[in-house]
Amino acid sequence: MQELYTISLNLKDIGGSKENQIMLKSGIFKSIPFDHNNSLNWTISAEGFISRNEMNRKILVLDEIFNANSHYYAYGAAVTKMKYPKPSEQVKEQVLLHMEA
Repeated sequence: MQELYTISLNLKDIGGSKENQIMLKSGIFKSIPFDHNNSLNWTISAEGFISRNEMNRKILVLDEIFNANSHYYAYGAAVTKMKYPKPSEQVKEQVLLHMEA
C-alpha cells in the first residue's frame, strides 16, 4: 500500500505565511495463525514515510515584516507486532466463565 499526500497551508496571519508538504507513505502487514482453529493470530506490520517540507513565515513586528524560510526533509519507520484471539473465542470464554460462577 502506497499513498502520496500533498498538503498546502495558507495561514491567516497578517504576513500571509505559507507551508507546503509532500509525503510518501508505504506499509505492509501479514497475519500468521499459530494454531489449527485460527484462534491465535499474530499480525506483523511495517510502515515508513518520507516527506519534503517548505515553510515561508512572515512575521509582522510593529511596521516591519521579517521572513523565516525553511526547507527540510523528514522520514520515519515503524514495525509493530500484535497478538490477539478471535472475537468469537473471547465471547465463548466469557460465557463459560459466567456459567461457572
